[in-house]
Amino acid sequence: MRPAADNTTAAMRRSLSLLERVDYRLTQTAAEKEEIYNLRYRAYLREGMVKESAERRIAWDATDKGEFKLVHSLEQAKQAIRDVSERETYLDVHEWCFTPTSFRLMMRDLFELGFIQLKELAFYPTTGSEFYVALSRSGELPAGTRLELLQQVDREQSHS
Repeated sequence: MRPAADNTTAAMRRSLSLLERVDYRLTQTAAEKEEIYNLRYRAYLREGMVKESAERRIAWDATDKGEFKLVHSLEQAKQAIRDVSERETYLDVHEWCFTPTSFRLMMRDLFELGFIQLKELAFYPTTGSEFYVALSRSGELPAGTRLELLQQVDREQSHS
């Protein structure tokens, strides 16, 4: 039987191998961004994670203008809570809003406070409405002091 560290290292190699085979490209046009948003919407819809909507969107970026609205009513939220508690089912609910650096700073703080053992293995900057961070025990903390990172968060927020 192999030690757990060997299994973790093998899993990381497999994950990185998959990332190396992904074709990354910068979206240049509004049509390309819309294509990505629609792809995500269709995937979420197929899995039952969102209901059908005329907007066909689950994410927005700084260039979007127009009317934003809440996806679910309070009554729908209450019903979901009742369903989870009565049926003891799992419901994936997340409503996070980060800039790339606010997430990196939070993860660094959690590591330095001893709450997690993961650090950044890879970071890919924002394209459209998302950024990507791979975490690993063998990663590194983001460069810069906490104050420098916080100043970067401020700059990122002023761009939106």
